[in-house]
Amino acid sequence: MYAAELFETNLRGFAISFALTVGKVAAGCATYIILLMNFLSLNPMGFVSILALLSLICSTLLPETKGSEIKN
Repeated sequence: MYAAELFETNLRGFAISFALTVGKVAAGCATYIILLMNFLSLNPMGFVSILALLSLICSTLLPETKGSEIKN
């Protein structure tokens, strides 16, 4: 429930639905990663690994919410 803690109450529904939509679009696009072998010299697993590393870096930039109150 970390995503629910990041946003104020009036934005929480929109922000969570936006994040879920982006995740579903990304999951749909993931099926086409194998086609990257035809257009790029990059291995699809290398591409996914780069995306995973970018996600790791971005997640370390998120604020810590332990012990803080949820804004209303």
